[in-house]
Formats: sequence, structure tokens, C-alpha cells
Amino acid sequence: MRSFHLLSVVKFDMSKNEFITSQQLSIVDAQPATSLKLITKEFYSNFAKYELFHERTKRDIGRAYGRPDSFDQYVSQKSFNAYLWKNQNIFIFEANKSSVNEAIRRLIKEYGKSNFDMVRLPVDFQKILKRAENITGSWFGGIKGNVTSVGIYGDHVNLSKDFDRFAAAGELSSVTITVNLTKGLHTFMITKDCAIVIYEDMSTEKYLDLVTQIYNELLA
Repeated sequence: MRSFHLLSVVKFDMSKNEFITSQQLSIVDAQPATSLKLITKEFYSNFAKYELFHERTKRDIGRAYGRPDSFDQYVSQKSFNAYLWKNQNIFIFEANKSSVNEAIRRLIKEYGKSNFDMVRLPVDFQKILKRAENITGSWFGGIKGNVTSVGIYGDHVNLSKDFDRFAAAGELSSVTITVNLTKGLHTFMITKDCAIVIYEDMSTEKYLDLVTQIYNELLA
């Protein structure tokens, strides 16, 4: 399973090879850091490949190997793949939601919106429901009462009375779709934050092909 977050590029200087928070440049300042670094301009088709490096503070009690003193927090480091879809001005981050959100906030704060800015693409579920061949799952949140969220599943679930009932009571936050796109039958989820979750195992190039098809046929 892989998650791809789609963000629209508002301001981004493609001539720069790296965007990096100032904390990373200081030896004294040990605050968590973030960087977005170009790996190759011509990775595949119309994509440039980047690496998103992101540090986060984690709270836990432990001891570093070989040291007697204990700690109650540490800085985790993770790197994620990112792809700039150049002709659409869309960044595709292969990462988790919280890391993407935090990393983009840091870089915007560092460079200012006049020099670096990205926003999540809007998701029109009504458009998706009309275009998708088979909605096989849906998740609703914001429901008032003892049950605040609920998921329903089944072929063409959007045509059921339960779908209409929960749609009236809450907010549709994701749909799972089984659809025959131009390159075969696929099952994937689209969330309200414009994340595409693909359940199949395939090469990076095929993932990007599928993400672009989903965008063109269901989101654009």
C-alpha cells in the first residue's frame, strides 16, 4: 500500500536544487529540520524527482546505546520520495499526511509564501461519484451522536440508502474505488485531503502512471 499526496504548486523556483530550513545550517541549534532536494530533473515522463527529508520530535522514554543517561524525547529522521509533475504544476509526495503537512508549513515559514508555497488540491466528491465506475467503500466523519464516524462497503455503495443517510448526517471524507482505467482494473482510495492510496504493489513508474490517470479521469 502506498500513499500519494497531491499539492498544487503556487510558488516554487525550479532553478533551485534545494530548499532547506535554517535550523539545519546551525551546529548549535538542534531543532528539527526539513529539506526538499532535487535528485534528478528528468526522472520519468514529465516528472522530476525530489527527496523530502523531515525531522520530528518524538516523546518516549529510553536510553541511547552505549550511554548511561536516559531521554524522554528524541528527533526522528525520515526521507520520502517526492515528484514534481512539471506540466501540471503538481507536487506528489509519497509520505504520510502529518509529515507532508508539517514539512510544507516549515518551508513556507522559512522562505515566505512569495518564494515557496504549495496547497493541497481540492477534492470534489460529487464529481468523483459521477465519474467513478464502482464506489466500493466510503467513510463518513463529523456525525453527531455516540457514533461519530462510520464506513460502509460494497459494490456501488454510493447508490445505497445507507450512503444517503450518512451523507446527510456527516461529511464524506474518503471513497474507495474499483475502476477499469486505461491500463487495467485498479482499487484505490481518495481522501478529502487529496491523498491517493493505492493498494497494489508496482514499480514507481507505474505508480506515477496510475496517479496521473486517477487525477485526469476523476479529479481534474
